[in-house]
Amino acid sequence: MVNFKIEKLRLNNLFISLSIVIITTIVLNISIGIIAYLKLSEYCEFLSMILSLIISFIIIPTYLSSIFNYKTNPFKLLTIKNLLSYFIILLILIVYVDDYKLIIFYFLIALGEEFLFRKVVFNILLNNFSLLTSISIGSLLFALILHLNESLESNLLIRFPSSIILYVIRYKFKLSFSIITHWIYNIFIVVMR
Repeated sequence: MVNFKIEKLRLNNLFISLSIVIITTIVLNISIGIIAYLKLSEYCEFLSMILSLIISFIIIPTYLSSIFNYKTNPFKLLTIKNLLSYFIILLILIVYVDDYKLIIFYFLIALGEEFLFRKVVFNILLNNFSLLTSISIGSLLFALILHLNESLESNLLIRFPSSIILYVIRYKFKLSFSIITHWIYNIFIVVMR
């Protein structure tokens, strides 16, 4: 016999996770559209994108998860140890990539996406789902909702498995390791184009 209370909690957490991802994605896409429409200077566009990423990936998920009693503190990402790790990776990347804005931009993408999926969504899903199910659902949300603008094939063949790997890294090690892995991967993909 199915325990309806457990099933209701699972559906509720799935709905909360899906809602947070959809709202975040909508806000991010609208802000990118507004920035493109305004035709700002390169520097103002860069600062606007940074602000959009912080609002979309950090502030909104933190606020929305707190509404549903899932408290998340994004400042835990900024411990001395984490900041030192990020700085060392930054120094290494600067040797190989001369565009500091590109490095910072992709750091914030990695930080934001990892915070949203491997912290907020993962913690919500783990409340009522197994580890494997939480990783699978989170990876599907990452591949199919956040990256909706990309092709279904590339989302299923590249983003879905890479998301699973990032979830495993986050679970086995720490969130900072998945952030660094994601950051280096993004830079590598852009530089290799």
